[in-house]
Amino acid sequence: MGMNVYLLEVVARARLAELRALSAEHARAAAARPPRPLLREVVGRALIRAGTWIAAPGSPSPTPHEAGAGRP
Repeated sequence: MGMNVYLLEVVARARLAELRALSAEHARAAAARPPRPLLREVVGRALIRAGTWIAAPGSPSPTPHEAGAGRP
């Protein structure tokens, strides 16, 4: 039993139209969102926050031996 070529074309066109509409909807949604920050920016900010937290007032400062003083 053969497949009706005309029917196959109609179904394919309908599916393509549906997928194109869905793609356009996703594109509009993506355009409405603010751009995501780059990974290096996120990592850089996290490192800065970690360094600020470590160097906060009241945190112990390294002793001269820990800081590398006295090495030849």
